[in-house]
Amino acid sequence: HWLLTYPRVREPLSLAGRTAVVATTLGAGYSHWLLEELPRLLSLDCHGLDGVIAHASQPFARAAFAQHGFRGKIIEARREKHWACEQLVVPSLLGAPGYPTPEAVAVIEAFTIPLKKRSTLFGERLYISRSHARRRRVVCEQEKLWPVLERRGFRRVVLEEMTWSDQIVAFCSAREIVAPH
Repeated sequence: HWLLTYPRVREPLSLAGRTAVVATTLGAGYSHWLLEELPRLLSLDCHGLDGVIAHASQPFARAAFAQHGFRGKIIEARREKHWACEQLVVPSLLGAPGYPTPEAVAVIEAFTIPLKKRSTLFGERLYISRSHARRRRVVCEQEKLWPVLERRGFRRVVLEEMTWSDQIVAFCSAREIVAPH
């Protein structure tokens, strides 16, 4: 655990009431948040919860919390923080990290039904650009890769520039997706 790497561990922050933790390792990143944290939140009975510890600073996470309707306190998971909770609820992961299960995918699909609609705005062939990504960018994407895909009728989308609901609409409308990782 990362706390063990500190020569002196700070005192934990106290959280009164009933708190759930849905945060996962690397949950600040979209993929881990979507496939690990969000299903944990959705499988949680939030009745009587005072707070949830989660990675919730990104726009997609805030949009999901708003759609979910959780009204308690959202405590941002941070590497340098840890808490002593009066009562802690820890829902199980719906599968091994990095390996989404059919159950987790079904929970996400059911949650996103209100956001799904077909649209011609994004087209049926998408290229997910990594041009705004902090890491794992595609070398020569603009100069070499994109012209080839554009000639084949692909539309370039930059997920970091889209709302979560627009991303869902784009993926629901797509038949072919090129997404380097």
